[in-house]
Amino acid sequence: MKVAVIGAGNGGQTFASYFTHKGCKVALYNRNPEVLYEIEKYGGIELMGIYDFKEKIHLLTSNIAEACKDAELIMVATPANAHTDIAEQIAPFLKQGQIVVLNPGRTLGTHYFMSILKQNGLKEDIILAEADTLVYTCRLIKNGLCRVYSLKKELHVAAHNPKDTNKVCKLLKKYFNVIVPASSVLETGLTNLGVIFHPVPVILNIARIEEKNTFSHYKQGISPTVALFLEKIDEERVTVARLLGIQTDSAVKWLNKIYRTEGDTLYEALQNNHAYTEVLAPTTIHNRYIYEDIQTGLVPLSILSRELGVENSAMDCIIKLASMLYNYDFYLNGRNEKMIDFKEIIRKRIIEFAS
Repeated sequence: MKVAVIGAGNGGQTFASYFTHKGCKVALYNRNPEVLYEIEKYGGIELMGIYDFKEKIHLLTSNIAEACKDAELIMVATPANAHTDIAEQIAPFLKQGQIVVLNPGRTLGTHYFMSILKQNGLKEDIILAEADTLVYTCRLIKNGLCRVYSLKKELHVAAHNPKDTNKVCKLLKKYFNVIVPASSVLETGLTNLGVIFHPVPVILNIARIEEKNTFSHYKQGISPTVALFLEKIDEERVTVARLLGIQTDSAVKWLNKIYRTEGDTLYEALQNNHAYTEVLAPTTIHNRYIYEDIQTGLVPLSILSRELGVENSAMDCIIKLASMLYNYDFYLNGRNEKMIDFKEIIRKRIIEFAS
């Protein structure tokens, strides 16, 4: 099978090496050719940690058309705030029946990605799907060398058109035994835990990061008090999901299930998660934990909560605080009402839920 991997970051390089190791013909696309040059110079992509192998990738390219040509599966592994650019670039080259998976979609990812594809001329009948998170916990040591700390115990996947979910999951299960079909992309989007774990610790440790201190994002960046605030955001998320008829675990239960951690509070569950021990905080305040997780997670989640009449003071507090600290309008630049028809999504879901 030919697989196109879009994006050569942590997840993209891991996917490229893993699928190659599994016998696939892999094309790895990255906009910056320097990254690809470093991979080629290193002789391929080496995975360490739970894996121990090095694979030479069939095709390294900065030409997205070349990467996607004849690919049965296209794995988009960029941060979700890059989905606009990727959808604009890829739209002219997608062909009938190709499966495109967002890893992850974050919140309302396929709704947003599909709208950009259509705005840019997509007429082919493709299958678009998303995962609720990245299947790996991994970090690049350098281009061509990645440490994979763990594989999620469950990865929930749904297609934009629910009738395609089983086909996508059947294909992915050939390579990952943790795939679980989700009821809809609302389920995968509302189980997006990046909005809980990522932006708040960065904002509340912003002075520490600016001083170039090195610390564990989860173990040291999330203190008992910070964890309590994260639980408030999580309560708002779970309430939105419940009103839309989506069964979703609290962040604590998710950690207990996905990582087999122990703990009754979020702080305890995070402290007991060994997979997070070596995951360091960002080295700059300008990072994907802010620009990805606020714009593609907190913003659409906040709008959904407002449309449903759910108290969302904790979410809005972070969006407003981040906008002031960064002098950047995260709401205006996020997945907002100009990009997604929230009322129509809610209307359709309520009809489905009632029936």
